[in-house]
Amino acid sequence: PRAGEHGDASNKGNKYFKAGKYENAIQCYTEAIALCPTEQKSDLSTFYQNRAAAYEQQVGTTSCKLCRSCCRV
Repeated sequence: PRAGEHGDASNKGNKYFKAGKYENAIQCYTEAIALCPTEQKSDLSTFYQNRAAAYEQQVGTTSCKLCRSCCRV
């Protein structure tokens, strides 16, 4: 992956989230997670948190499974 691609995907996810397009946001945050180097734990944590927030908005409940993923980072 090109350097910074994970940030690009996250920024796109943020735009979708603000527009209420949570499924698109989830896809972008998932892409950011996949592209982000594992040693960038702070970024990964943010992407997991953002994805969990999008899921929460989409379904109206907190997903403990997603939150645990965030904590493992």
